[in-house]
Amino acid sequence: MPRTFEAISEKYDNVEKENLPQLYEQRQELQRTLKNWGNDVDQGLEQAQVGVYQAVHDFRKLVKEKWE
Repeated sequence: MPRTFEAISEKYDNVEKENLPQLYEQRQELQRTLKNWGNDVDQGLEQAQVGVYQAVHDFRKLVKEKWE
C-alpha cells in the first residue's frame, strides 16, 4: 500500500509539474513551510519539557533546603 501511494503521488507531482508549474511550486513551498513549522513546534515542546523538569528540580531543591 505505501508503495502504491508513493507511486501515485510521484505521478501526480510529475503531471502537476508539467501542466501547472506555478501550482506545483506553491504546493512545494507550502510543504516546506509546514515542515519547518512542525519542527518549530517540536522544538518548542522540547524546551517546555526541559522547563518543567527544571521547575520540578528547583522546587524539590527548595523543599529539601526548607526541611533541613
